[in-house]
Amino acid sequence: MKKILLMLAVVTATAGASAHQFKVLNKGKIIYYNVVSEGNLTAEVTFSGNTFEAVDNEYAENIVIPEKVTNMGKEYSVIGISKDAFRKCSRVRNVTIPESVKTIGEGAFKGCSGLQSVKLPEGLKELNESVFEDCTNLLSATLPSTMEKISNKAFGKCSSLTTLLLPAAINDFDIHSIDGCRDLSAIVVDTLCENYASDNGILYNKRMTSLLRCPEGKSAVNIPASVSEISSYAFFGCYKMTNITLPLTVNYLGDFSFVNCTALGEISIPESIRLIPEGAFKDCTALKKATLSNATSVIRNSAFYGCTALTEVSFPAVAEIGEKAFYNCSAMQKITFPESLKALSSESFGGCIALANIKALGATPAKCDGSVFDPRSTYKCALSVPEGKVQAYRAAAGWKGIYNIK
Repeated sequence: MKKILLMLAVVTATAGASAHQFKVLNKGKIIYYNVVSEGNLTAEVTFSGNTFEAVDNEYAENIVIPEKVTNMGKEYSVIGISKDAFRKCSRVRNVTIPESVKTIGEGAFKGCSGLQSVKLPEGLKELNESVFEDCTNLLSATLPSTMEKISNKAFGKCSSLTTLLLPAAINDFDIHSIDGCRDLSAIVVDTLCENYASDNGILYNKRMTSLLRCPEGKSAVNIPASVSEISSYAFFGCYKMTNITLPLTVNYLGDFSFVNCTALGEISIPESIRLIPEGAFKDCTALKKATLSNATSVIRNSAFYGCTALTEVSFPAVAEIGEKAFYNCSAMQKITFPESLKALSSESFGGCIALANIKALGATPAKCDGSVFDPRSTYKCALSVPEGKVQAYRAAAGWKGIYNIK
């Protein structure tokens, strides 16, 4: 009995030692496969070894995947490419994928830094997460007319990709599918698409009321008057954008809408916008001036976090400033708080080490939730308050830590 169990263990260990079930030579290249269904005689392309990292660069140069493959006298239809199948195969240059392939798994070509072009087959409906992530030399990707969904990071960090053409069938485009595509300057949507539209290379909803995503490689934008909403992360990483004009029709900004716009030098918020959302201008490191209108009453958490060049900010009617809203705005030297200010949150101005002059116009000190100002600036900063209100500010939490109140 013990011998039988030992033999069974050896057979099981051998069967589990390799991810692929068979391999076949095609046009001078070995391709590895797993059986998807013996009943339907279907197979998928996979990697060699127990994990995708078990064999270094098992695929290289030009790979042609056949529609059918024969093993042990059986002919299988190749219907898929498995998760991580070509992952980190940096010497792959081009891959030909037949129309028999209907699925491509997560990260299938992730890290194929030598991949230059890919044409995806008709019949493919979805690009899974990270399929082409880190394909840094990918110059072109041709999507089939059947493509309906493009998932998170599908083309992430494809830094050489310049244009993305979306077919009419697309109905679910994850805006983070193109994060890190620094050369991407145009997203072009088929005019027959019922869900999306494009104008001057920028992605919108079909009615052109919501700006969904501006490619990171664009240097200028003209927002149409039809737009009322800038979506979350819409301008994420637009490192060439030096100036953005928001029309009066825009009344809503999504969270992190302009995060990492590192060349943006100035922003003026129109009267149509009442709230600056979380992280809206986070890490806009070149931003020197921000002007808010009389209608803007709320600045959410981290709205201007890390705007290290910001020296001038005007918020004439603000009532509430969120946690770390201006954190690490290390060049800011002066602030004027309006009478309308009611509340400041923890570390709203933390890291503002150059802050030298604060003017508070409110007769009643705004409520402070925790330590608002950086202790490195409070000992040298001067706080000017309304006549007869010095003692009120000296007794108020968050304000009394400022040594010079006058």
